[in-house]
Amino acid sequence: MVLPPMAALRPFEAAARLGSMSAAARELGVSQPAVSRMLAHLEAFLGQPLFNRTARGLTLTDAGLTLQRAV
Repeated sequence: MVLPPMAALRPFEAAARLGSMSAAARELGVSQPAVSRMLAHLEAFLGQPLFNRTARGLTLTDAGLTLQRAV
């Protein structure tokens, strides 16, 4: 099994916990587009979406919930 890069797991954990890419970006000290790119790369690496993106923020998909528990 190949694990995702740690650099991608930090923004995932923050976005999952906070429900917002902007809030995750503020916490991590990076831009919101940087968090968005890192999450897109992580989803591509895993081959499935981790978040449902809505106007109200982020919610986790089943795959996202599984990864959150593992992280």
